[in-house]
Amino acid sequence: MHSLRRIVAIGAVLAIGLLATSTSAQTNDKINAGIQFNFSSPGARSLAFGGAFVGLADDATAAFTNPAGLTNLSLPEVALEVRSWDYTTTFVDRGNASGQATGGGNCINGVGDCISGVVLGETSKSTAGLSYISAVYPRGDWAVAVYRHELARFRADFRDQGIFYDTGSVQTNPGRYFPLSAKMELDIVNYGVSAALRVSEKLSLGLGVSYYDLQLSSTTRRFNTSGPNPFGAGGRFGPPDYSDSNLRNLVAQRGDETAFGFNAGFLVKATDALSIGGVFRQGPKLDYVSTANRVNPAGESSIIETSLKVPNVVGLGLAYRLSDRATLSFDVDRVMYSQLTDNMQDAFENPVIDVGSYAVDDANELHLGFEYVILTPKVIIPLRLGVWQDPDHKIRYEGQFAEEKAYFRGGKNATHYTAGIGIVVGTPFEVNLAYDHSDPVKTVSVSAVVRF
Repeated sequence: MHSLRRIVAIGAVLAIGLLATSTSAQTNDKINAGIQFNFSSPGARSLAFGGAFVGLADDATAAFTNPAGLTNLSLPEVALEVRSWDYTTTFVDRGNASGQATGGGNCINGVGDCISGVVLGETSKSTAGLSYISAVYPRGDWAVAVYRHELARFRADFRDQGIFYDTGSVQTNPGRYFPLSAKMELDIVNYGVSAALRVSEKLSLGLGVSYYDLQLSSTTRRFNTSGPNPFGAGGRFGPPDYSDSNLRNLVAQRGDETAFGFNAGFLVKATDALSIGGVFRQGPKLDYVSTANRVNPAGESSIIETSLKVPNVVGLGLAYRLSDRATLSFDVDRVMYSQLTDNMQDAFENPVIDVGSYAVDDANELHLGFEYVILTPKVIIPLRLGVWQDPDHKIRYEGQFAEEKAYFRGGKNATHYTAGIGIVVGTPFEVNLAYDHSDPVKTVSVSAVVRF
């Protein structure tokens, strides 16, 4: 009981200290309109379950997903996971933001204000790496774990054509937003320590502290559209000119920052077949610097110290063992996506833009997973299927500034379908393979566990 009181006291101090931290959001750099951050839980087994793991939490990845589940482990173990991600980034590419094309330019060759409405483009970028490694030491009614987890590894690289719009002026109609070229690399690595205590036969509690490391590098270049020949390269109706000599301005985002966060969870063995879990994960506020330079025409630079707030998550999960071989798991995660736009800032410090009009809604992620185990004389082969709903969490602009409305349009919900297989060789060794398929991102995961 004294140990439990100490855990609760430490958790309360951490929660008060960390939640009291002020928040400020990212800037409205255009590349931030085209991306959709996905902060996933670790483990090939969890991935194959459709991420429905809060109520199950019975392997080393529980250290992050629900630390109370560490009491499910009876032997010390080391686990590692390698993942690859294939991101599809959707962005505003061409067309007319005002809806109706004027026909200006050489529309026979498709060059000019020829398309009514906005046309979205897509680009793909792949990356891979060691996404999780942990060591767990259980002993009696308690367990401790240390781990390294890649919370995010995101890549994006795209160019748009510069969309047209209605200026309301006969002489200059239509106008054209500056074509841009943008790229981003974002990595968030989490180093954590978690502990769990079995309070009673049915209840376990867990608490973890995390040290997050942000590495962010992005550059957005915008190019002039005016020229001596309105139908030539670089002209208002011509194809975009991405040469350095035509550069108008650029925005660079750079981050190399660290911050602390925590997670806390519970796990209830309601019956021999049913377990109920809950977790709160406090996302870090990671500072970075945004620098906007006006090149042609020349002007003052804007240097903004801002931050990326990883959304907090509250999760509740149920796991039900249908038989000795079959398990069904279901999670609901409330993700505080609105924190992405708290205290939003304009990259160029333009007072015309109402930065309070950027929005993302908090949303519920629904996760469902199923596992069936095939028993053979030499190995155990678990087969897994899952599905989960990923709500739209792209930033949208609801103010009056037309350009921001055109680019910050929000996105759409995505459904993820998952599948996986495992091989368990006796007690000491296990390998899992999983695949998660959706339109925005496709993920492949391979993990291995060694028990001692």
